[in-house]
Amino acid sequence: MSRAVLLALLAAAAPPLVSAQPCTPGDAVQVEGLGSPADDLLRVGELLGAVEPAPSLLRRAGVRAAALCAEGPGLPWALAPRAPSGGGIEAFTLPVRLETTLNTGYPYGGNDGLLWSGKGVSTELSLGAGIRWGPVTAVLAPELAWQQNDVFTSRTSGLAGDAAWANAFYPGAIDLPRRFGAGPFTRTGPGQSFVRVDLGGFAAGLSTENLWSGPGVRHSIALSSTAPGFPHLFAGTGRPVNTWIGRVEAVSLWGRLDRTRYVAGERSPALFTALVLGWEPRFAPGLSLGLTRVFLQPWHGRSFGDYFPYVQSFFKSDLPEGDSAFPGDNPDDNQLASVSARWAFPSTGFEAYVEWAREDHASTFRGFLKEPEYSSAVLFGLQKVQQVGGRVVRVLAEGTFLQETRAPFNWTAPVYYLHGNGLDYTNQGQLLGAWIGPGSDAQTVAVDVFGARGRVGAFGERIRRNVKWYIDNEAALDARVDLEFVGGVRGVAFLRDVELGWEASVGYRYYPDFLERKEPNWRLALQLAFPGAGARRGSGPTAPR
Repeated sequence: MSRAVLLALLAAAAPPLVSAQPCTPGDAVQVEGLGSPADDLLRVGELLGAVEPAPSLLRRAGVRAAALCAEGPGLPWALAPRAPSGGGIEAFTLPVRLETTLNTGYPYGGNDGLLWSGKGVSTELSLGAGIRWGPVTAVLAPELAWQQNDVFTSRTSGLAGDAAWANAFYPGAIDLPRRFGAGPFTRTGPGQSFVRVDLGGFAAGLSTENLWSGPGVRHSIALSSTAPGFPHLFAGTGRPVNTWIGRVEAVSLWGRLDRTRYVAGERSPALFTALVLGWEPRFAPGLSLGLTRVFLQPWHGRSFGDYFPYVQSFFKSDLPEGDSAFPGDNPDDNQLASVSARWAFPSTGFEAYVEWAREDHASTFRGFLKEPEYSSAVLFGLQKVQQVGGRVVRVLAEGTFLQETRAPFNWTAPVYYLHGNGLDYTNQGQLLGAWIGPGSDAQTVAVDVFGARGRVGAFGERIRRNVKWYIDNEAALDARVDLEFVGGVRGVAFLRDVELGWEASVGYRYYPDFLERKEPNWRLALQLAFPGAGARRGSGPTAPR
């Protein structure tokens, strides 16, 4: 089934346009993490009409506030209240979190930041504390991760030394090792730490938080929480700003990406610059439109203009860089641009969303119209929530396709997240975008039930890896497609103020790395969170107002 047909079916499934329910901002709650139980509950709360909706197309993993709707229904469980500022210096601690995963067959897992879920046991500990003083918020939230990194059968790079662990398919084009060396290893990092100043709806600061761009739940093409957060400066709106055309957001980012020693060739750090724009049109309540434009450049030797590359034209023919054969094709940068849309209907508990991206921009506008699918990727999904008695049922479906199946006009299409020259789309050996990897695709379905004591559900996932590499080499592979099916159950339970998250799944991977093998994998994941001072969860569901 083609992408066009799938998108048409998605559009047909959407309910008719209705007016969004009003939301008067009420109590403030405190949330942290991306994909955490609290973060997931907020997304469901928007579809219930319990949480103030917002464009929010650039989300951060650090501690933050969200507003409940004063006239909205209650959430299935209460979130930690955000204490009002007393005017002086306010100190607080963050929950102590311990996450442990076990994979019995091969690496599996994503959106876990510093943690790398290889074969064997992997565990991460995080904690933190912060202060608020007027418009200034500062948080220190370090993380420590240990990975058993047990051996598993895989294709090798065929190189010597540390490069032996490099990506087997693109060893010199991307810092994405198949393993981080030959045995257990430990990593530390500043985690979701930041210093932030909020003044009059605008914000600026220094952060190492993970960032998430776009409306996706399981994946994001442009920015996800798969890699460790990288140090970056940011400046822009601190919250959606009301204008005559609707609510808008704009954030500019400047950061540094680091490389591991497990890559062939260039290992220099890269300069990360990005502009993220979000818009909720006044004439279409519930609709959020977004644009993310990311540039990677060499860290050293930059001029002032190199820190604002996202203001340049989208078409190479308008740029002076490059040579006579490829005018405007600057070899010293790598860019990715994505546009996204999310339309939420709280009156029916439904949302549909899509993200479309290009790894390589077009030479001319005519060239773009001729083959808009060139180097493109697409993500689309939907969620439906329904009150059933005292519980809420959520159905989720999402598909991510990082590579067209055939290069148009027999051109060689670039592979997603690859570039070489140290400009690949990774930080510390993990991807900034979708964790499934270069030129891959995945489809996910899930059903979850939310109640006062937590959440329980089941999910299924299908993943094809390295699709582009298979297409280029299919004559020699004899139809050995690297294909994985995963099914499992998951949940969250509250034991007084302690949060216990769990997941148990089984996967079966056909021809991993296109080798003549079939491999099972049992996965178990546990997360424990002990509340920090002043951040205790309520003892029951949020009361209706």
